[in-house]
This record gives sequence, C-alpha cells and structure tokens, in this order.
Amino acid sequence: MGGPLVGLGATAVAGYGRWFVLADANYNYSDIQELDEGLGAWFVSARSGWSGAMRQGTWRAWVGGAWLTTDLTLRVSQESAALGTVVWRWTSRPWIRSPTARRRVSLGRRWEALVEVGSNFDDAFLGVLSAAFRF
Repeated sequence: MGGPLVGLGATAVAGYGRWFVLADANYNYSDIQELDEGLGAWFVSARSGWSGAMRQGTWRAWVGGAWLTTDLTLRVSQESAALGTVVWRWTSRPWIRSPTARRRVSLGRRWEALVEVGSNFDDAFLGVLSAAFRF
C-alpha cells in the first residue's frame, strides 16, 4: 500500500502555577493508491493536570479526553475473472470519544516512566506503559 499522508494541526496551552490545560486539534488526509477514495480524519483532545517536583522526582498527572471522527466509507473494487468487478464497502464509526488518565514521572535527568489508561466505556480500551532513557 502506498500514498501520501498530509495533516495540519494546532495546540493551545495555558497554565497557572503548577496547573495546566491543553487542547489540540488536527486533520489528516491520506490518498492510498489501493482505495477508491481518500481517507480524512479529525482528532481533537484536551487535558488538564498538575506538574511539579516531589521527593521521588518530577511528576506530571492529568486527565483528559479525545475525540476522533472520520468522514469516509472505504470502498475497494477489484476485478475477478469469475465475478467481474467486486466491490468491498466498509463504513467507519462516525466518532470515538475516550476519557484518559495519565501519570508521568521523571527519575533524575535520564529516566522517565509513563502510565496511561483510557476507554470509551463501550468497546475500546487503551493502556500504555512506557519507560524512556535520555542520553
């Protein structure tokens, strides 16, 4: 599969003391060669939280939510010797929303750990556990 992916987005951040709020939005479009139509999607998220130093390192914790929508029906047509033109059609869910909670800790200047959970309370669950080393 191949084709270009282009997108445009913006992020706004505000804070007071140790508290912050952040919102971002982006639109992405891809024109994959094997599909009859291009794919477009909006992704919007917002979060609010706290960032500060504790005895164990620098901690950041926040809660937020995300919204994803696609405006497409995937349609792929293929020639078959026995059947002629066969068309597969798939319509995506119109939107997905997902509240999330995340905690990140910096352990010194080089190590960082991250835990994130989220769900749309229907059929999707997100779980991320990450460790990073900066050199």
